[in-house]
Amino acid sequence: MDSLKAHLYYLKSDLPSFSLVRYFLNHLNPEIPNQRTFYNRLTRGFYDSSFFDISYISDLGLRRMNEPTLYFLSLARKYSKDYVYNENQYDQVIKQLFDQMNRNVNTSPYDFVAFVKRNLDRPAFLNHIIRYYVDILGDWIDADVMAIVIVNSSKLMPKTNQTALLVSNCGNLLAHTSNALCRDAYQLAYSLQTNPYHRFTNQFRIAVAEIKRLHQPSKILSSLKRTKLAAKEFGDSTNQPLNTTFCYGLIHNLEALYYLKQKKFEEAGKQIKKAWSIVKEIPSYLLAMDQDIANRYRIQIIENLAFFAGFSSSWETSIPLFIEAVDLCRQVHPHSLAELLSMLGYACIQLNKYEEAISVLEEADQLRLHGVAISKANEVRKMLAVAHYELRHDEQVEYWLDKTMKYQEGLKNIHLTEG
Repeated sequence: MDSLKAHLYYLKSDLPSFSLVRYFLNHLNPEIPNQRTFYNRLTRGFYDSSFFDISYISDLGLRRMNEPTLYFLSLARKYSKDYVYNENQYDQVIKQLFDQMNRNVNTSPYDFVAFVKRNLDRPAFLNHIIRYYVDILGDWIDADVMAIVIVNSSKLMPKTNQTALLVSNCGNLLAHTSNALCRDAYQLAYSLQTNPYHRFTNQFRIAVAEIKRLHQPSKILSSLKRTKLAAKEFGDSTNQPLNTTFCYGLIHNLEALYYLKQKKFEEAGKQIKKAWSIVKEIPSYLLAMDQDIANRYRIQIIENLAFFAGFSSSWETSIPLFIEAVDLCRQVHPHSLAELLSMLGYACIQLNKYEEAISVLEEADQLRLHGVAISKANEVRKMLAVAHYELRHDEQVEYWLDKTMKYQEGLKNIHLTEG
């Protein structure tokens, strides 16, 4: 227990929701199957080496997801019936939880601005706080407040790699909501980083934000050019040209998105095909980057290629690509498997291959049951209902629709953050 406390030292701080988390850690029993997954989430997998510590902040698509909010609130409501809130202030987690339980919070909002300013000399601590508030508690609102204060106060922070990691995460949060302040965050992180790979990732994030969220054409092409320079710097620093080549593949994937938004579909197709031809040939073990991240990028690119084939040509041509992506997931990134099986099932439905769709979607549903992407589980069940309907399997249609309705009923009182 002492090692767990050291691992989660930041939970001792006076933030309102941490009182609730400490209550759960004292009352949940990880030996009980129904409580184990929630306990693992709260401890970030401290006792489970197989735990996948997902980061919603650094989502590759800069998407603002409700998954962590749904997951935490649904289980917090279940296990907090005897919890007595004695804090003087509340945050959005406590407010949403008590609202859905019809309990009053007779206190004032917590001052996150003052909290951040008190801790500007502790960037690693603040990074833990922001990541926990998003990834575990699902509180995007308070995390956004902290991110803005951190970036605006960054001149008062130590010029270290820890500060760079913190402001980079703040840049991700700000980019989710198209806040142009993300540019300042990424550029500061780039200037503070001494690791060429991290410098590349920050420059890459700027280009992603310009294309996906900020939409200023004059800045997009220049950001892509700077990203290519950062990729070369990274490769040169490792004396391994394949690092640069792999990063160029990631940039081609990004350029494909840029051309799609410009409705230049032929050029987009060329770029996404070029991206896949590059990244599929370079083994992750040869790269000077986290293998999990490299494999996730690889899967994202073949996923994009399969969808592009489906929408621009035919779903028939997309099927072999989705199957290849599923096989790749099984080998190198099983945490993406449920998502890829869902996509393969969708493509099968588009081709009226309902038996094949049911087979892969049932596997996806089982995988979703053990993860935190609970709303996506319902998307899978809806597709299963459609496939069974087309095959006139009336009992199965009723079964999957019933599961869908029960899920929606269970979430009807959960108030979601804006996204």
